[in-house]
Amino acid sequence: MLDKDGIFVEKFYDAIFDNSPLGIIHYNNQGIITACNSQIAQIIGVSKEKLVGFNIFKSATNTVFLQAIKNSLEHSFGKMEGSYTSVISHKTSHVYSLFFGIKNNLGEIEKGIGIIQDVSAIKNIQEAFYKNQTILQNIMHSIPDLIWAKDTQGKYLTCSKRFEALVGLKESEIIGKNDYDFFDKNTADAFLKYDKKVIQMNAPCINEENLIFADNHEEMSETLKSPLYDEKKNIIGVLGLARDITERKRLLEALELNKFSIDNANMPIYWINHLDSSIFYANKAACDSLGYSFDELTQLSVIHIDPNFTVPIWDKHSKKLYEEKELHFETRHIKKDGTVFPVEIFAKILNFNGKVYNIAFSIDMTETKKAQESLKQSEKLLRESQTVANIGSWEYNFQTQKFIFSDQAYHILGLNKKEVALTKAPLMNCVHPEDADDVSNAFNLSLQTKEPFESIYRIINDQKTLFVHVQCKTEFLVDVPLRTIGTVRDVTHEHNLSQKVEYFTNYDNLTNLPNRFFFSSKLKQLIDNTQESHQPFIAVCFIDLDNFKYINDTYGHSIGDEILREFSTRLHDIVEPKGWIARFGGDAFTAVLEHIKKPSDAATLAEHILKMMRKPFVIAGEHHQISVSIGISLYPNDTKNAQDLITYADTAMHRAKESGKNRYEFYTHELTQAMTKKMQLLTLLDEALVKEQFELYYQPQIELNTKKVIGFEALIRWNHPTRGLISPVEFIPIAEESKFIIPLGKWILKTACLQAKEWRKEGLFKGVMAVNVSGIQLDEPNFAQSVEAILKEVKFNPSYLEIEITESSLMSNSQSSLKQLKKLNALKIRLAIDDFGTGYSSLAYLRKMPVSTLKIDQSFIKDLPKHKDACAVVETILALATTMKKDALAEGIETEKQLRYLEKINCKNAQGYFFAKPLCKSDAKAYLLKQLY
Repeated sequence: MLDKDGIFVEKFYDAIFDNSPLGIIHYNNQGIITACNSQIAQIIGVSKEKLVGFNIFKSATNTVFLQAIKNSLEHSFGKMEGSYTSVISHKTSHVYSLFFGIKNNLGEIEKGIGIIQDVSAIKNIQEAFYKNQTILQNIMHSIPDLIWAKDTQGKYLTCSKRFEALVGLKESEIIGKNDYDFFDKNTADAFLKYDKKVIQMNAPCINEENLIFADNHEEMSETLKSPLYDEKKNIIGVLGLARDITERKRLLEALELNKFSIDNANMPIYWINHLDSSIFYANKAACDSLGYSFDELTQLSVIHIDPNFTVPIWDKHSKKLYEEKELHFETRHIKKDGTVFPVEIFAKILNFNGKVYNIAFSIDMTETKKAQESLKQSEKLLRESQTVANIGSWEYNFQTQKFIFSDQAYHILGLNKKEVALTKAPLMNCVHPEDADDVSNAFNLSLQTKEPFESIYRIINDQKTLFVHVQCKTEFLVDVPLRTIGTVRDVTHEHNLSQKVEYFTNYDNLTNLPNRFFFSSKLKQLIDNTQESHQPFIAVCFIDLDNFKYINDTYGHSIGDEILREFSTRLHDIVEPKGWIARFGGDAFTAVLEHIKKPSDAATLAEHILKMMRKPFVIAGEHHQISVSIGISLYPNDTKNAQDLITYADTAMHRAKESGKNRYEFYTHELTQAMTKKMQLLTLLDEALVKEQFELYYQPQIELNTKKVIGFEALIRWNHPTRGLISPVEFIPIAEESKFIIPLGKWILKTACLQAKEWRKEGLFKGVMAVNVSGIQLDEPNFAQSVEAILKEVKFNPSYLEIEITESSLMSNSQSSLKQLKKLNALKIRLAIDDFGTGYSSLAYLRKMPVSTLKIDQSFIKDLPKHKDACAVVETILALATTMKKDALAEGIETEKQLRYLEKINCKNAQGYFFAKPLCKSDAKAYLLKQLY
């Protein structure tokens, strides 16, 4: 067969064979290489002369390679892809190979031909691609914020470790589910609302959300949500990130390698006229790549298929090619339909039969360009995300003993990448000298255990001390470490913040003294150590300023605060040589004496404190004379328990106040006898419940507009057969201490509900029955369940019941209280905060409580309207109730002036002696009948 220039096809193929960028070998059925081209020699790394005559079956060691050749000789075809190491030169390449068996006239396979392409360069791009993917994954799990992604249907696609902590599940258990699987309906609705907004607007959206984690702690989070796109910029979901946007992009798919052969290879091959660039031969791959038939393509020239060439440019190119004999360059090709795509060209000059020819091998670079662009974008995303998160990545190679740092890692560590040798030395030089050994030892331990390494330590950056969080893991080949990859993050701000939080947790903001919590823990630690050292005595002094409320009420809290500050200074000066002090709360202080040999040493100190208080406090030119009452308990005489020492000292202090104030008292046997009397009273309480000595009184709650009864507050009374009427002030604290309040509270609730049900049945009453609940009751984990059981037993509508809890009880255990309140609210029971304004409640926490009524404490009402500060407090509470859409009720109205003022400021509900004292059930019924008629 002849081509149009008369060149024999056999010689034509010989030229292709010698100059192809693909490696080609010929071998017989004994596996001996009979011929090869120059490219195979370059791939394997040896000369053609050494390859010819090489016995593949005897010397080759790659089993996949051998099997592919055997398949070609047995079944006409074999292929192999993977790493290949030459047994001659030991050069390793990643190759893609095709092997064809050639038959004789009898149909027997007598030899074979192999086509081998070195794809190592593309493989390297793949490895870099996946390496960046690993680093991005590491960064996502290192950022201390919540990160997640959802599809357009609201189903989770991925999440960070912190998000797992929010839900309390592993990522594998989260993916594929939606917000309704993890959160209550209101929360899930809110999340979905913002997801839809992001998708509809096709723009980021920021909002604040209150997140309740699986361990029940709560966080207010500023959440940034942005659209999640695919590579074509179509929205495929929503990406969420707390505080910062760290948009994760998917890496593009790996490069798809072209497979080549001679006539049927995917690599286009062209024979081109050296002078006029006309194409007189193109293989099938070339035709397919441009969309032409063979006849159509061989009627064209390079100028028709390559927009970068004109006649003058071709002349220059042809001259350069003739001089250098071969060229390798990138250009563009145009398909028949006008599509332009990038190509890589290997062009060579051949002298064939006295004529000069140009043979060109073309590789479609479309996918390679996409992969390179994807890698470029991935590296850009990596750099930007590290800058936003202030986190850097690094890698240490154990073979080269060198580091590779990202730009942000250089920045955090204060290293100059142009000046620093990337070895261990500059990195360890950054570490604070006091932390260097710990860091080195911890890293070495991680190598021994093969476990990931994580540590927070100090570094020196530009003469500044920073705290960094480092995480890393090491890859091993059996027991030999290969490389360590890790991240470094600047956590100086978080560390400083934690130090401040620790200070405010342990110290009083007004006096800078240790607070109650720190005092208790420090005393316990002291006693634990004392038990080992057998120190003679430890004295705990409970010190309370006498009549300090008068100072605050008369002169204001600012004056009171100044007195507390000066008192703490005076007390510190007296106690410091022998112990330490703390502010226990309000106007109560505590002192611990560690180095006393006898109880009289504590008495001497107390005398000094009393003497010190004789000197008046001069604040803003005013002289204030204040005394203190002091209670003292001793270790180990009174107790060996730290908490009991505090309690005993407090008890002794109250006895000092009862004995006239301005004195000190030890916790003595007489006080123990007083505790015995309390136990006797507790025994009487048990009998009282069995013998039905308790009775409920009911105080009306009035709607001021109409003066009608809108409810009753049920109040407990104890009629003892011999001791007479015992005040609740006397027995309720004991009932709470002993938890007798729990069965008593159930009796109160049941009795009150039965009474309200009776009056409702008689048509006398349509309001609510209010029942007081102790903080002790509220702490019971099944409190709401027991309330529900009583209501079912009595068959009383929950909406007619109002449970009152004091503000101080709520704040003493806010998390537990909130859980119980939510359960009660779910039962449709009304909830009220009693004594509101006296318990230092957090408004942020109050916002979360499902309460319906704020009962203004009578201590504010009694000073109306003569005291402006009381008026201001009451008006503020009423405004707060209105803003928060809650009812307000004033307690303790006793005068008409108080009533008129409350009506004036639009207080709607009240109770107090002005309307009625607490009434027995018969008098309460008569009160209701009087209102009816």
